[in-house]
Amino acid sequence: DHTKKMLEVFPAVGWAALRTDMEDPKKDIAFLFRSSPFGAVSHSHANNNDFILHVGGHVMVMPSGYYAGYGSDHHAHWVWHTKSHNCVTLSDAPQIMRSHESVGCIDHVFEDRQVVYFRGVADSSYADRAMCCRRHVFFVKGQQYFILVDEFVPKPGVASALQWNIHSWQEFDVDDKHRTFRLRRGDSILHGHLMHHQNGFFSLTDGWDPPPMAGKDNSQWHQQYHLRFTPSGLEMSKRNLGVVLCPAHDHLIAPLVETSLHDHAEIANVGDDLVMVNQGKRMTYKTYQTDALVLLVIEGKHYEVGDGGVTVN
Repeated sequence: DHTKKMLEVFPAVGWAALRTDMEDPKKDIAFLFRSSPFGAVSHSHANNNDFILHVGGHVMVMPSGYYAGYGSDHHAHWVWHTKSHNCVTLSDAPQIMRSHESVGCIDHVFEDRQVVYFRGVADSSYADRAMCCRRHVFFVKGQQYFILVDEFVPKPGVASALQWNIHSWQEFDVDDKHRTFRLRRGDSILHGHLMHHQNGFFSLTDGWDPPPMAGKDNSQWHQQYHLRFTPSGLEMSKRNLGVVLCPAHDHLIAPLVETSLHDHAEIANVGDDLVMVNQGKRMTYKTYQTDALVLLVIEGKHYEVGDGGVTVN
């Protein structure tokens, strides 16, 4: 039943959880999101706007690394660090680490019969390099896909490359030409489509830097794999980077996704749905004109995202 409530948000602790079918793990998609008001201190990591994704009972996307001793080289310089999470980094710089001021929040929560939406705000976590660093999350219930849009405005006088990071137990299959990636674990698949049509590049790595301590049996450290997408060049003005994530399993076929660039709009046609991500002041595409950050059109219904959240018409 695609019309049922799927999202629960716990703003006091900065967590959101989306589940599509809790009664049948083989059909379930589970998406967990963190943007916490408690800062990057104690046992918390520098990972506001992080997410975890399970598809059909398989972990597809997760934070990487191991607890190899509190404050050990691996724990302090990989696990605590933003690069080990499914977050953006800025020219390899993490969020502000070990700080009570490195806070985030989840706001503008919206859900109706067709979509789920919320926003993670991590401006304070990137305050040394950014004026704005926010992650907008859509889930479309009918075709069961996600849209992630990272909104980035650099701090004046500070140039940074926006880097989109993701981690898995499985190796990534990448198509550089079409800016897509694919993960498979058992019967579960995740298709990723980068909505970026200027120069940009994937970086694929495995392992950890630094690795877990050598004093323990390394057979317990199962290999992990990492993908990073970097739009070329250093940002001196805003960038809005959109990614479409399409899960698939035995009971779900991923929709066909076609992406393109039209003036100031990055376009994704997801089945019969339209996604537009703004790269300028105003988007124009066919019959659509809007100043919104994101426009999603489903069965003639328009969802526009601005600073105040979602408006529907």
